[in-house]
Amino acid sequence: MTTLIYAGVGARATPARVLSDMTVMAGWLARTGWALSSGGAAGADSAFAAGAPAGQRTVWLPWRGYNGHRGPDCRVLSAVATAACMTVAARLHPAWDRCSPAVRKLHARNAAVVTLC
Repeated sequence: MTTLIYAGVGARATPARVLSDMTVMAGWLARTGWALSSGGAAGADSAFAAGAPAGQRTVWLPWRGYNGHRGPDCRVLSAVATAACMTVAARLHPAWDRCSPAVRKLHARNAAVVTLC
């Protein structure tokens, strides 16, 4: 059986009411067979993760311990995957050359959410 996967992403500065809705939607999606792929950022990413059970979510981290995340549902990109995801992110980001190495890893993690899930 194919696993249905959705990318639970959005803004860090999402209004509380919308965050609550995201958590409820993640729970409903989990009950209907969907698995979450997200990035572990505060705000929308965390709201989706709060509604998805650990067995039905993957949290892609730019580095170990990002935002205090740890556990069996957390994944840190390998060096090879980071390089591949940075290639994707560099093509999409309008100011890639101005991004610090840490910010580039954050953007690579975002590419992983939608390409490696």
